[in-house]
Order: sequence, then structure tokens, then C-alpha cells
Amino acid sequence: IDGITNGSSPWSADLQHTTNEINPWWQLDLGAEYSIEQVSIFNRSDALQSRLNNFYVFVSSSPFASGVSLQELQNDASIDQYFFVGEAALQENIALNAEGRYVRIQLANAGILHMSEVEVIGCLNGNVASSLKALISNQATMSLSPVPADDILNISYFFNISNDSPIELMVFDDLGRKVNQQIFDTKTFTGQLDVSTLAPGAYLVQLKKEDEIIVKRFTVNR
Repeated sequence: IDGITNGSSPWSADLQHTTNEINPWWQLDLGAEYSIEQVSIFNRSDALQSRLNNFYVFVSSSPFASGVSLQELQNDASIDQYFFVGEAALQENIALNAEGRYVRIQLANAGILHMSEVEVIGCLNGNVASSLKALISNQATMSLSPVPADDILNISYFFNISNDSPIELMVFDDLGRKVNQQIFDTKTFTGQLDVSTLAPGAYLVQLKKEDEIIVKRFTVNR
């Protein structure tokens, strides 16, 4: 997971590569419970793409047991699973409706598993999401215009909180990466945010004042 999606060699950092074994697997701990919408898998690009074929994507809330067999995973009702039939293209976007913390990709047969990159797309779930939802402010308002935006996004907000704590404005892309951050000292603000450097797509604006949070969604479209 290094952002390099063009895997070219098993002997470089671009590509992960198992030995030739029965049902080889790769797995990831997301660090928290997520609602997972999609897993994107990038195949090796220089040769032997056919090795990535007939595989499972498993999603679990609990760690996968050491030595667990493929059949045991298939029969475990607590584990979400998706089976990909055939040979993978250079990129496969697998739509899921799953919840969990652990993601495993496993061949259904013997062979060598290699992939150049895996992207898991979703949002925080469970207690983390509930805690965040509980913090969303009912003492603040925010408006954005125009939506979709082009180069400039107009922002106005008001916090009905009397203390003098600063207000933090952050912008996140649709993968949850922070792309902008600013600090304001006033509870009322009307101004502009330059989004000309942002790629077209969906974004979130988050305002936070102490434990109060308000979030709005916008898109960049040019």
C-alpha cells in the first residue's frame, strides 16, 4: 500500500508476491470498523496477470484466526464475502456492502498471489461513527455555494457558542485524505475557499469548535 498501482516486478516494492502455495492470501487491518463500499485491486502490469484469478474478498469485524482454512472462511456467517470469477484485469473495482475491520484477498486455488495495490473505500462505522454523529453540532450553521464549485467555493458559517476557542476548517477528499486546513478566531465567517487546485470529485468541509462539529458535502466540477 504505497500508492504505486503499476506493479512491474516481484523483486521491487511495487509488487507484493507470495510463493506458490495452496490458497495464498493477503490481508489488511483497517484499524477500526468501517462500512466498506468498494475494494479496488490493481493487478501486475508487466506479465503473468493471469495468476490473479478466481479469488475471494473477505471482510470481518474480528481478526482472521491463525491457520483458518478457506472452507472455514466460506462457511462463517459472520464474515462478508465476494467471489471474483476468472482473470482480473489491470484494475478491478469490486462493489461491496460490507462492514468490518479486516480485509482478506485469497485465491480459491493453488498458485501465486500478486497485486500491485489494494484500495479499500468506505467510511467509519460502529461506535466510532456513532460518537462522531453525536458530536455534530445543532448550534452551528454552514452554507456553501456554488455547488458544484469551479475554482472558488463561498463559505459562510455561524457558531452559537459564546467562548473564544478557535474554529478549525478542514477539507477532505472522497478517500478521507485532508487536502486543506485553516484556523479562524471568529464564530461568524463569510469568505471564499480556493478550490482551483483540487481535482474534480466529491469533498467534505468540516468545521470544528471544541467538541462541536458541522459537515457539508460539495463537489468540484470543471
